[in-house]
Amino acid sequence: MATGIRADIIGARALAQKIATRIELDFLQRDEGRYDKTLLAYKPRVLGKTATEISVPELFDRYTKQNAKTKNLSASSINSRYVVLRKMLEKVLNVPANTTTLGGALARSSSYYSPYADFVAFLFGVGCRIGEAVGLRWENVADNFTSVYICESISRGVLGGTKTKQSRTVQLSPSISAMLKQRKDNCQANPVDLVFTTPTGLSINDRNFRRRAWTQVLKEAGVKYRSPYKSRSTVASHSITSGVDYVSVAKALGNSPKVLHDHYLDIIESRSIFVDFY
Repeated sequence: MATGIRADIIGARALAQKIATRIELDFLQRDEGRYDKTLLAYKPRVLGKTATEISVPELFDRYTKQNAKTKNLSASSINSRYVVLRKMLEKVLNVPANTTTLGGALARSSSYYSPYADFVAFLFGVGCRIGEAVGLRWENVADNFTSVYICESISRGVLGGTKTKQSRTVQLSPSISAMLKQRKDNCQANPVDLVFTTPTGLSINDRNFRRRAWTQVLKEAGVKYRSPYKSRSTVASHSITSGVDYVSVAKALGNSPKVLHDHYLDIIESRSIFVDFY
């Protein structure tokens, strides 16, 4: 038995040395993109069994299980909150979960993509139209960073109103509030300055952004292409499946309740109409 243990130790040492050598060589060639600073590339890669390549739907299953246990959710609550979103992830984001994280890291660390990282975070955090995010000015951000007033948009350099010709105030999540505060602290912005710009300070052109930044990040992250506008659908579906009534979601997104109801009818009607009393 001792001999077997010793053999295992020798084998483990040999494997560790092999991995260490690979990391060292990749680090020396880091300028060529060989080195993975997250170290995920050097870990065991068995789909569904380790956290290195667990798929997004599988990771969501773990999240659902943990939430059900922590919050003592009933079967009906689980069905209304998570099942529809799980099916959506299976359909549109059935990729290794670590690739989505790496995509975010890529956008933040790249000298070219990093200026757009906050812009993308805002799209997914607020659910506004792309032109509305492009046209947001600091004078329309609350002094305490808890809300934004959306009243205009910029589409390929042309200033205009919102699509529905109606302005709205949107309450922000803590993470988006913190991002905007940090962004303002790092610049000397005038009230009329745009919150999000290109690296040269110009207004963002949605076509150029999609082609030069968005598409490239998805490609390098190994994520199937979908347009930036899908961020609105993501925000809406997440909010509805989390229990927010669709009327409130419609108001925040600048849509009529009827449009949102018709578009997300399958999600709305799949939720249980009963309240848990125990």
